[in-house]
Amino acid sequence: LSDALLDIRTETKLLAEIKDIRDELNILITILESQLATLSDYEEIIINDICSEGNRRATDTVTNDIRKRSREQIRRIEFRRKDLFRMDSQAGSLYGSLTDLLDLKQKHSNALEARFAGDQAVIAARQGQTIMVFTIVTIIFLPMSFIAAFFAINLPEWEGLLTIGYVSKYMFGI
Repeated sequence: LSDALLDIRTETKLLAEIKDIRDELNILITILESQLATLSDYEEIIINDICSEGNRRATDTVTNDIRKRSREQIRRIEFRRKDLFRMDSQAGSLYGSLTDLLDLKQKHSNALEARFAGDQAVIAARQGQTIMVFTIVTIIFLPMSFIAAFFAINLPEWEGLLTIGYVSKYMFGI
């Protein structure tokens, strides 16, 4: 269960996808802003061309119609632009929520690792105590074993080659 909770592959894929979506939304917003600028420039150029050509009354009617159509197009583009800003805001909110979720998973993982490290420290302390007991037992029984082995040597059977001084010199030296 904890492995499934700590798996972050799905969240990281979603974060990458949200980032791609936000990039695409920003591209669309840039295009719409470019269209707005182009539409304003185009309206101005057409009105200037019409005004320079003829009758003031006829040109006023045409220019009013062009301005009306241009405002309608600008209104439509602004509506789409607001939709894109809203979508980008929602994507940003989702991105923040996923980042918070990943942060919580990381903190949970750190807590589990700390608990595991604590358990390992307790086990290491128990092993250290066990080794201490073996060391104390060895310190007590090793000299007694050595003395027993030393006095168990049957020197007279070796026909005088090994005297107690000769054996003691090498045994205690070693």
